[in-house]
Amino acid sequence: MERRVKEIMTTNVVTISLDEKLDLVDDIMSNGDIRHMPVTKGSFVIGLLRSHFITLMSFLIVIRAQAI
Repeated sequence: MERRVKEIMTTNVVTISLDEKLDLVDDIMSNGDIRHMPVTKGSFVIGLLRSHFITLMSFLIVIRAQAI
């Protein structure tokens, strides 16, 4: 492919701090129609959070709570 990354990349990327609460991240991702969000520690990207994982974790928490 002759196209360059800069031609198709997302700009103005929203990031989230490693220490942020998942409720806030879920709100930001849901309201902004964001599916992937880089996780930062200081000025470094240390991971990537997927909205699918937040949905899955929320579901598992509800299932576990109902099992008790």
